[in-house]
Amino acid sequence: MAGSTKKQKGNLRNRKRNEKESKTKDAGPPEENNNKTVEEDDQSLESNQTIWETIRRHPLFWGFVLLGIPYGSYLIFRWVVLQHPFLSSMRPPVALSDERQVLILGSMSSGTSSIAADLRGHQILEVGHEDTDATWKFVRDGTVSWFHGIRFISTTDDADKVIRIAKTCAVSWLITSKSISGNHGFGPTLFGNPEYECSFWNPYFRKCYLSSCHKALLREFGCALEPEGCQTPYKKTLLQTREPWKIITSLSAKYCYKNGKIDDSAYPETLQRLLSSVGWVSANDPPLSCPTQMMEYVVSYYSTILEASKSIDITVYPIENASLCDVARMAGLDSPETTIWQDNHHKYQSMCNGEDIEGTETTPRAKSNEINKGRVSKEDLQPYATPALLKQIDKLHSKLGYAS
Repeated sequence: MAGSTKKQKGNLRNRKRNEKESKTKDAGPPEENNNKTVEEDDQSLESNQTIWETIRRHPLFWGFVLLGIPYGSYLIFRWVVLQHPFLSSMRPPVALSDERQVLILGSMSSGTSSIAADLRGHQILEVGHEDTDATWKFVRDGTVSWFHGIRFISTTDDADKVIRIAKTCAVSWLITSKSISGNHGFGPTLFGNPEYECSFWNPYFRKCYLSSCHKALLREFGCALEPEGCQTPYKKTLLQTREPWKIITSLSAKYCYKNGKIDDSAYPETLQRLLSSVGWVSANDPPLSCPTQMMEYVVSYYSTILEASKSIDITVYPIENASLCDVARMAGLDSPETTIWQDNHHKYQSMCNGEDIEGTETTPRAKSNEINKGRVSKEDLQPYATPALLKQIDKLHSKLGYAS
């Protein structure tokens, strides 16, 4: 029995020894194994380098490096500062329903784009021109806009209001879908971050876009005259004016002038439809001439807001005589009680009560008629106006404090 046990143990040892020798034989000499490992590593490295070289030489790679990375960093910066400022201990985010410092109204060609640029350039106020989207844009202090004038349009006919909105959104869709350059200030972020979540590639994008536009305009149209007010409130509302004939001649030079003369074919169809859909020009058939519509628009626009100012606090100022400090003061920055973001009050004090006050004049572009440059004069346009329309323009001169 004992001999049998010893024999079994011996067989077990021999079997283990044979298995070990077999593995060693299969593995080969140590030097040969090391050489194989080095060769495999070289092949893997060469393969990785080949893939990297292929990627690096592709033109899209450098497009990503030169454009994609900077743009991504730009979006991350705005995402942090405007939407998640607690990550950097900055100014709190401003929602669509949060009160903002100032809304500056003014017709097209009244200098609104220039005053917005001047206020931003001197870091007096963080305002946007025809933009209210504070989630992605630095417009947390307010907006300078001509189209926000729809807030002050009085209408008691709900059906007429819905028709106007539908026509206006149809024009907006026309501008967007055809990628027409120049949206006349009626862009997708005019009244805040767009509510639709569709992309251009979505087959239902048109439906989403029109639905979002309808919601925004239904919310904004005449809202300043309603008891509940507007979704985006402003501490102060200002109306910027310019001598009416300067506005009219500037608009006519921009939209009614072609080949050295007044030409209705120069009038953009989108602008014509936009003004008539809102109700600022007559929807005649055939339509009135381009210069006549420019006159109608200026008279209607300012008359609408001046009428609203009888019941709403709106400060009117002429751009020709206003400095940036004057605008900032009218916007409420001269007092901590009327300043929403207190840093703006401190900037106002530093700039407008100090030695740098001479550098706060509005730029010549804001005060003068830079678009026209002598191409169109008042005398050129008077033949296009009826006696009644000329009388309305003279009356507007008087209302705004200009000499006839």
